[in-house]
Amino acid sequence: MEETKNCPYCGEEILAGAKKCKHCGEWLDEHSEGTSLETEAVVKKTYKTHEPTFFQKLLQVYWVNPKSWRLEEFTIDNDTLTFRTQSGKEITGKLEELKIRTQTDKYGRTEVFVKKGDEKLRFKEISWMLEDTEWEEIFEILNSVPDTGKTTLSWITKVAEIAMKSVEQ
Repeated sequence: MEETKNCPYCGEEILAGAKKCKHCGEWLDEHSEGTSLETEAVVKKTYKTHEPTFFQKLLQVYWVNPKSWRLEEFTIDNDTLTFRTQSGKEITGKLEELKIRTQTDKYGRTEVFVKKGDEKLRFKEISWMLEDTEWEEIFEILNSVPDTGKTTLSWITKVAEIAMKSVEQ
C-alpha cells in the first residue's frame, strides 16, 4: 500500500508523492511535507480614498457623484473584503458570501455592485479619489474573485501577487 498525505489546499487524501491534487487540481510542488496553511502569505491591504478639494466637492461630487457612489475605504484581509462608502454604508464578508459585479457607465467609469445576503452596496471609479494604479489593483483583485472551481487559498495567493507587484513599483 502506498503512503498518503492530506492535500494542503482541500484536505483530501492523496498519494505522498503527488505533484497535483486529484481532488482540487492545485499544484503541490510549492509545499513540502509538514507545511501548513498558516505559513502561507498573509494579505492585508487597505485602499483609502483622498479627501476631495473644495472645488471637487462643489462642482463634481455633490451634483454628479453622490456620497453613496463614493468609495471611502476598501480592505483586503486574506479571504475577507470590506467595502465602505462615504455615506457610511459598509459590507464586510468572506469571498464565498459576496457577489460582486462590475460594469462600465456611459462616461467610461467602472461601477461596482457588491451584495451579501440582503445587503447591497455600489460605488463608482472616480479618478481623483485614488491613484490610477490603485484603481487598477482594486479591479484586478475584484476580477480575480474565485468562481466555484477555485480554492480560497489560490485566490489569496493571487491577491498576494498583486499586492507584491504594487509594492515593488
